[in-house]
Amino acid sequence: MASASVLQNDRSDDVHRARTVDVTIIVPVGPGDRPSVGLFETLSSRPDGMPVRFAGVDKPESSIETEIGQLRRRGPVEWIVTSPGRAVQQNAAAASSHSTFLLFLHADARLSDDGFERLLQCLRSDRAAVWYFHLKFAADGPSANRLNAAGANFRSRWLGLPFGDQGLCLSRKSFEQLGRFDETAPYGEDHLLVWSAHRAALPVRAVPSTIETSARRYQDQGWLRTTTRHVSLTIRQALPEYAKLIARRVRTFRGESGHGE
Repeated sequence: MASASVLQNDRSDDVHRARTVDVTIIVPVGPGDRPSVGLFETLSSRPDGMPVRFAGVDKPESSIETEIGQLRRRGPVEWIVTSPGRAVQQNAAAASSHSTFLLFLHADARLSDDGFERLLQCLRSDRAAVWYFHLKFAADGPSANRLNAAGANFRSRWLGLPFGDQGLCLSRKSFEQLGRFDETAPYGEDHLLVWSAHRAALPVRAVPSTIETSARRYQDQGWLRTTTRHVSLTIRQALPEYAKLIARRVRTFRGESGHGE
């Protein structure tokens, strides 16, 4: 488990390295899925030289290989094949990259036009943080998804709990010290990583820009049913994590106030 003192090492790097912002974009692609048009448009507008690593469970289709070939005009793009599971896929892609920072995006993500510029500004200002984007749903689902987006942004801002569909960016050092994504978790590996950041006193902050994600699953599975399920799973996973956080803070307080009693 990472500690606050360990993660503070990120802040002690020299000025030159602190100003160096090299980011690898990591995109997990699940079985039968394919990156969206919006994601390809986002990656086509990324800064020159920024690497992209897709982590799929199969080799890409020929049409995807064509899209990847076009993306290589801006910088290196690789597609690696891993065992299934979003946590496994993202960890494998992270382990095979060498950048200072890692940006995890879902396969249906689309950043605003200023997304990369705003993110790089944030990384220059504070390398020891977990950064996320404000969430917006695409117009491919129920209009009620505006409520879901508002709820997600409220949860992120006031509770510090963004999810993976908001994009998560942090330094490789912090990612490794937090223990990477939990490959044993049946769901919510992104949620658990953020809780690990809180226990390690690593700030969770918003990039002043928007990320758009698909709302098709709400259309296909029903808005109320899908929303209720997500809220239920989140609460079920959050309660024990909150208990761990409180217990850690109590131990820290007792250690400081009791001088090791």
